[in-house]
Amino acid sequence: TFRHSPLFNPNATWYDGSCARPIRGCTDPKAVNYRSRASINDGRCQYLGCMRPLALNFDSDAQLPGYCTMPIRGCIDPTAFNYLSRANVDGECMYVGCMDSSRLNYDPSATIESGECTPWFSGCMNVHALNFDAAYNLDAPDTCRIAGC
Repeated sequence: TFRHSPLFNPNATWYDGSCARPIRGCTDPKAVNYRSRASINDGRCQYLGCMRPLALNFDSDAQLPGYCTMPIRGCIDPTAFNYLSRANVDGECMYVGCMDSSRLNYDPSATIESGECTPWFSGCMNVHALNFDAAYNLDAPDTCRIAGC
């Protein structure tokens, strides 16, 4: 009989030859053994995927081994001292900088001392003052001596 054919008409009264024999096979296009001409799913679809439980892309439905992405722990911040470009699992990052909070260039995110902390130099930063000095990085306007009448 052709009951399983997609062209089967239960109301037909005579056979016109248009019914195709049912073809068994995998009818899921996502399966590796998909048969486009199959009209009846035989339940034997096979799926490609990562079968390693520790992989980031583990697929519990996979029956055939596919590509696996294994975890690589490391710092994923490109601005960090220990950045690891191939890391796919975030690990501890280290940042170089001044760790002395009393210094001008203190970096609160630093975890490694750079040894280049800039001290504060207080003085007159007014370019029109007689005692102006470009080396000052903390303005003390009350110390400025301005020439005048």
